[in-house]
Amino acid sequence: MVLGLVALVALAAPAGLADEAVQARVVKAIKESERAGFERHRLPAHMELYTRDATFTRARREQPGPHDVVLTRAQAEALLALELAAPPARTDRLFFEEPVFDLEADPPTVSFRISRSFFGGRDLIAARYALREEGGRWRVAAVRTWPIEEEVADSKLAFDDAFWEKADAAADRQSTADVLEKVEEYRFARRWADAWRLLVLITARPDATAREWTERATYALRIGDVPDARASIARAQALDPLADVPPLLRKAVKKPR
Repeated sequence: MVLGLVALVALAAPAGLADEAVQARVVKAIKESERAGFERHRLPAHMELYTRDATFTRARREQPGPHDVVLTRAQAEALLALELAAPPARTDRLFFEEPVFDLEADPPTVSFRISRSFFGGRDLIAARYALREEGGRWRVAAVRTWPIEEEVADSKLAFDDAFWEKADAAADRQSTADVLEKVEEYRFARRWADAWRLLVLITARPDATAREWTERATYALRIGDVPDARASIARAQALDPLADVPPLLRKAVKKPR
């Protein structure tokens, strides 16, 4: 049951979406779509709600920023095909807080805070879905997610302004540290594209190591570039047949003979 729907309704609100019954159907469809993916690993059922031109933004904050990763539907689907290839775990669960509709936005949106439990921890994210009516049905034309907090093992992080300021200061600091240490600073700041670009430069050297190619594959996945991830792992394995393969690619690459 959906309780306490909150709507900011303009006089020119999209036809039908101002109706709480319609809102309830939209909320139900989004919850079912997300649970089909996260809890049951059913990719077609998860993607069915999204428009053909949908975009998927993995962000750091609510407002747009330079470190947003924006994926097309094709990129998101290719990445999710890897993420959902393994059987679902019983620990994987989603819990949605109250939805908030904004019908003054163009396009109209509905937002949630979503708690995700998984093996070894839990996190809390925010998600904002931009809606579009197609064929008499409301679909998701864009989704933006960003982290709020994360708890894994003995580590607990709150992704507030102070966290991002400290993480960015470390990532921006000029350093003569090992390149993989700099990559780790980018990782902590969730600056996936910065880490990938640095690794592209490093792997352009003729003496690039298998570990560096493996790291490039890891961050290619973070930015949704599955072809680059596959190519990078192939290079890593050519240098070292026993090179560690990122978990998402283990089912997708051939084991060395």
